[in-house]
Amino acid sequence: MYILKALRLAKEGESEDARVAREEKLHERLFRCYLHDAQFDKARGILEKVSDDNLKASLRRAMKMISSWGADNADHHRKLVLDRMPRFKAHLDDVAESYTIGHDQVESLFDNDLEKSCSAQDSVSLMFCGSGDARNIYETIYDISRRERAAIARALIFFDMAVMYVTLKVHKPPPQGIEDAPTIMAYLFASQIIPPEVNEKLQAHIAGLISTLETDDDQVFSWLFVPPHTRHEVVYILRRWKKPDTARYYTTPVVRRGVKARQDLVKRNMPAAFGPMDGDPKGFQKERKWYDDLAALLPSKQFAERRDLPLVSLMENYQRGSKDALGQLADHIDANWATNWTLIDFDHMQDNLELPDALVELPPGVDPDVAKAPPIDEDSLRIAAALLRQPGSSGGIGALQSVANFFESVAVAVVTLSPRLKIEAFTGEMADTLDQIRWGCLEARAEPAGGIDPSTFPRFYDRIHMSNIPD
Repeated sequence: MYILKALRLAKEGESEDARVAREEKLHERLFRCYLHDAQFDKARGILEKVSDDNLKASLRRAMKMISSWGADNADHHRKLVLDRMPRFKAHLDDVAESYTIGHDQVESLFDNDLEKSCSAQDSVSLMFCGSGDARNIYETIYDISRRERAAIARALIFFDMAVMYVTLKVHKPPPQGIEDAPTIMAYLFASQIIPPEVNEKLQAHIAGLISTLETDDDQVFSWLFVPPHTRHEVVYILRRWKKPDTARYYTTPVVRRGVKARQDLVKRNMPAAFGPMDGDPKGFQKERKWYDDLAALLPSKQFAERRDLPLVSLMENYQRGSKDALGQLADHIDANWATNWTLIDFDHMQDNLELPDALVELPPGVDPDVAKAPPIDEDSLRIAAALLRQPGSSGGIGALQSVANFFESVAVAVVTLSPRLKIEAFTGEMADTLDQIRWGCLEARAEPAGGIDPSTFPRFYDRIHMSNIPD
């Protein structure tokens, strides 16, 4: 725009030679602008106005090379550009790039407008960018059925558990204890500390997923596509969770006290900064006291009888208010329960601990390792409240049971929709991935794998959900 304006301006008293020299320089600049923007017709028009033969020949060669480079194999060259073009992505050193625990209210992307615009035979394409703990993916799958590495690894565990639960539940008779599967998923989703048998189930599913993902020709499910580069990254995370770091600040007692210390800080500091905090939904009050005392979710008596028998009498004494009951219950949890490894990004933790201001300021006298405990301190009851399909109302059931009910409905929905369901899971920088999908040069879709042809996956989506944590 400014070059065109400069060409229109005439300088009084300027000699002819000076005017020609000035226009020659401006024409060359304008030509390069059009060439850079691939406006070749306009570039040719400007080329005709260049009077210097040597300059004109040089510019003509440049245009021939650039125009032929793009026309020869546009898709290939565009892919080269997208693969090699550096992207600046600012981030804070002491803040993780992804969060294994979300904090937004669960919502389905299959909204009323989308439902009205399609029939039961139509396909619906949905994209989730920065899926976090995948709560909105689960809710959307459930809703339709009615009508960054760690995040994918964690989602695969839940899908694996969900499919196995529904598959075994329909057996006659169903296996003993299968009714506990939704509660096991609830613990893994919402609690930082988990009962011993929950950890055993977690490790069994991790081992199975690693075995499948390391076989390049197999997919975890016929409806779930995980490309090779994402497989390697997910397996890396799963192996870290299978053989976690043994540092003391990852042990159950330290993590539990770290969660409690951070929650106490939040209760003291948040109201001053943001005003009064919202109360818990009806039905959560009893668990609120337990969580505030122990930083752990206690199971039902029936679950404890099947999975952690010594816990039954300890819970009964605690609920009666018996002397020393709280300390005995806490000691049992510290000695027998496990840290929920799926909430921890070990690589980020290691980098974070090396920063000068990484540790949380805790009151004097607190175990120094508590300050190093992983920051997985999201309130478990608030996680449960965010999954309620009617916010603020749990129907009178507790937090743990609310999450279990959520995953039971999701499990049934996944299996019900599986003949028509296709999920594509891969890691990558969001803007870069969107560009590659737009231009059809996403390498993850280059070749079929495990009986799934990713070239049929959509480039246009009915709805796109982006994480509310900005990239």
